[in-house]
Amino acid sequence: MTTASLPLPTVKPSTQAAGDMDPQSFLHFGHQVVEWMASYREQRDRFPVLAQTVPGTLHRALPTQPPQQPSSMESILTDVDHLIMPGITHWNGPGFMAYFGTTGSGPAILGEMISSALNVNAMLWQTSPAATELEQVTLDWLRQMLGLPACFFGVLHDSSSGGGAITALAAAREAIPDLHIREQGMTGRPELPRLRFYASQEAHSSIEKAGIILGIGQAGLRKIGVDSAFRMDVTELERAIQEDIAEGFRPFKEIIVNELERYVVFVEAIGEQAAAGMTSHSHRDR
Repeated sequence: MTTASLPLPTVKPSTQAAGDMDPQSFLHFGHQVVEWMASYREQRDRFPVLAQTVPGTLHRALPTQPPQQPSSMESILTDVDHLIMPGITHWNGPGFMAYFGTTGSGPAILGEMISSALNVNAMLWQTSPAATELEQVTLDWLRQMLGLPACFFGVLHDSSSGGGAITALAAAREAIPDLHIREQGMTGRPELPRLRFYASQEAHSSIEKAGIILGIGQAGLRKIGVDSAFRMDVTELERAIQEDIAEGFRPFKEIIVNELERYVVFVEAIGEQAAAGMTSHSHRDR
């Protein structure tokens, strides 16, 4: 890896003016931090999974007033060992089995370092063309690995339990062509039908919260049973849709995968429902 081919700036940037460290100091402390990370990864099985502290431990150890002068990197790194590490829950520890089954691998950590150095913000194609297109390609690889049809398209969200669920549900709601919710909203419109969306009974709580935030309400969510492999029961889903239509609901979306389910649920059968006017959303936490 080399930056030799990169064009040199015509004006030398001043890192000191912005309060940043000079390149030599960055290189010096960067080596220290990488060595520290390597040492931690080598002995992470020696730490207790849960922090052995009580609430308020770090709060009491820190000054109550903001510092008037910057701290040296030496003292900051010392504080990491003495103040921060005792209060860490070690998600990378081999004994950690709660929440999400993900770990920070070596390649992922190095990738985060490169991303941080470049200050990548992939909000739009223009804000980071390479990041945007890399995301599209790798997610399409994932689609193929999962055996999903080519019509599936995905994006990365910083929080699938919050922003991801809300965004997906909002997109489905706005896609109902004749209701004009984006322009006219949902309040004070007696002509609007009651909207209904579906998720398995194992779905993450963020799905229900997204419905609340978007004005569909808890009553707008109907939970569908699962089989022994935690897959949504497509027969029950179809029956629920027909019942809801008969009762005056407007079905518009199903959440077909969640963090507790093990497989994509009968994609072909769900696709038939989608073709009938509903949208499908594959949701997986991390």
